[in-house]
Amino acid sequence: MIRFHFSQQVPFACQFEGEIPSEGITAMLAPSGSGKTTLFRFFLGLGKPDSARLTIAEQVYDGDISLPLSQRNFSAVFQPNALIDHLSVRQNIQLAKKFAKDVLPETEEAALIHQLKIAPLLRQQPNSLSGGEKQRVAILCAMIKKSRWLLMDEALAGLGNADKKNILNLLKSYSRQFKIPILFITHHINEVVSIADHLLILERGKVLDVGPVTDLLNKHQPDYGIITGRYRFYDAVVESWQQGICKVKTQGGILKLLMPEKTPGENIRFRLLAKDISLTLTPIDSSILNVLKADIEDIELMDADYRAIVTLRIAEEIFFAEISYESYTKLRLKSGMPIYMQIKASAIE
Repeated sequence: MIRFHFSQQVPFACQFEGEIPSEGITAMLAPSGSGKTTLFRFFLGLGKPDSARLTIAEQVYDGDISLPLSQRNFSAVFQPNALIDHLSVRQNIQLAKKFAKDVLPETEEAALIHQLKIAPLLRQQPNSLSGGEKQRVAILCAMIKKSRWLLMDEALAGLGNADKKNILNLLKSYSRQFKIPILFITHHINEVVSIADHLLILERGKVLDVGPVTDLLNKHQPDYGIITGRYRFYDAVVESWQQGICKVKTQGGILKLLMPEKTPGENIRFRLLAKDISLTLTPIDSSILNVLKADIEDIELMDADYRAIVTLRIAEEIFFAEISYESYTKLRLKSGMPIYMQIKASAIE
């Protein structure tokens, strides 16, 4: 485990205390002003908190909390990036390796250069690169080190969607292959859903919660203005994929989902909005591929806008359905009664 305690009164009053797994990818999620960058800097020894303690795999940074980054054997991607403008991209990479305690084998470095599309940029200087190109180089400089911990602060800012997807997949395989834990700071929930195994949530200078990603997203329902309405995340295992339809197994049963090609056995995570689940008393033939029998656990009437949020349970899985007050009345719904819920294959996000 990675255990930490940091506190200070000025210039930003905060008290961060908790522990996160020393394996896999932990995302740090918080609204602006909650202390993400402050905690990031504390981890790297770049701040001067009033009290501090950081423990990683028996290595304690206590009185040595200001130990330079190069001596901590950490790697970091900052925003903005920290490339040196008067050096070429190749020289920036060589400099990163010079100050690393250990680096990846040359074959792995070459693979990263190819995957991050750095080869055409090697002779150029950072001031001639676009923002996205600079960020890809900064990510490479951090990843070529076989460090104890990789920390990334808004590392995908300025990148296009295709580059983001490529790098998210690359980070997942990198963390698994080299057993390097990653702290991934972001305010984009979709990035958290795509990459993270664990989640660290901050609020007003404190650790609000930490735990498995899906559990915490469902518990706290963060949106930061991105999502409207009730929703829930699900973890699933791919059973098969054919003609765009992915058959997955959840704790609540089998679902058929419309998504790009997946491999059997692959773990996926997806979100269902309550407004995309409808209810019926009897199953009927229709274009909707998912019709599942559930039990109504709770009904929340939203009198202000004439809606009802119905909580449904199938085995250990919970689902939310948002229906109109008229539908609620027509179906004569009540807690404890069985019902069929309908989910379009295209409803997932």
